[in-house]
Amino acid sequence: MQFSDIEFSDRRTLVRRVLMFFPVFAAINILIVYLFTDISDLLRIRQFYPGFLLLAAAVRLIPWFSKALRLQNWMNFLKRKFTYIEGFRISIWSELGAAITPTAIGGQPIKMGMLYRRGLPAGEAASVTSLAVVEDIFSHSIGMPIAIITGIILKLHSLDKFAQILQSKALVFGLSLLAVVILLLIWQFFRGENAHPGKVRVKLFRFWIEFKALYASMIRRGKWRFALNVLFSGIQWAGRYSITPILALGLGYEVNIFVFIVIQMMIFALMSLVPTPGATGGAEGLFLLFFSQMLPKSAIGTMLVGWRILDFYYLGIFSLIYIGLESGFQRFKTSHSVQPVSSEDGE
Repeated sequence: MQFSDIEFSDRRTLVRRVLMFFPVFAAINILIVYLFTDISDLLRIRQFYPGFLLLAAAVRLIPWFSKALRLQNWMNFLKRKFTYIEGFRISIWSELGAAITPTAIGGQPIKMGMLYRRGLPAGEAASVTSLAVVEDIFSHSIGMPIAIITGIILKLHSLDKFAQILQSKALVFGLSLLAVVILLLIWQFFRGENAHPGKVRVKLFRFWIEFKALYASMIRRGKWRFALNVLFSGIQWAGRYSITPILALGLGYEVNIFVFIVIQMMIFALMSLVPTPGATGGAEGLFLLFFSQMLPKSAIGTMLVGWRILDFYYLGIFSLIYIGLESGFQRFKTSHSVQPVSSEDGE
């Protein structure tokens, strides 16, 4: 299959699907809030300090700029003529694609397709896209221990509540259920014609060979670029993880930002196992599970709605507005670039 044939590569189809699915996702979010929280508590949003809302909205835009920087960094390494604006456009389209695909897939197909259409060989498009995942893993592997150790050093009282979450029977049950789902997916992947142990080993060996060939050159000869992108990844995710503590501060609650960051790392990691587009349903359940011990019962509904709007719908709506403006500008530019043929030229 060519990258140009990847699902959602048709941009109009992508926009139509976003417009179709967003109302469904919103209805599911409202239903979850209605069933599991006190809907009357949403009136607390009137107590929200506007400045904190604007700050949360601003930091949620950081991924757009960070992803564009990371992409431009590798494109310069590959000696491809590539501008920051191009990276910004790809970042916006991939974010939009991520909104209607499972979290584990995200916007990678969109990103690969746009790079391929721009003229990159399939291997380069795949390697640049896949390296972003590796960078995210590195930034989280470094960031989580730092957040935990900092919290312990500062003796933050919220660590006791965090320990209660980790000891929760509901969490143990949820993780056990997810483990079963993962095992079923692995079995499904290797079943049938791939069920023979020898074929399984061949498939895993082939994957390892391709993995090494894909990353060896770029990581070996571009160590500083890789390190810089890990830093950009950390900034990107720190901005995204800041939404929840900013919302809590806006409602007037005492916030332990380090504990909030660690909890959100766990939430987003588990969201990648939710098979629904945008982790709809699963994201809300995980938020309620983890933050029910951290926040007052009267605030959990407001926090959930605010987090989901800013983290999910806000960027999608912003992307649609940007795409609409860009499309209108392109049509305007095209219509004015066509010069009318004069009568003298026609004779």
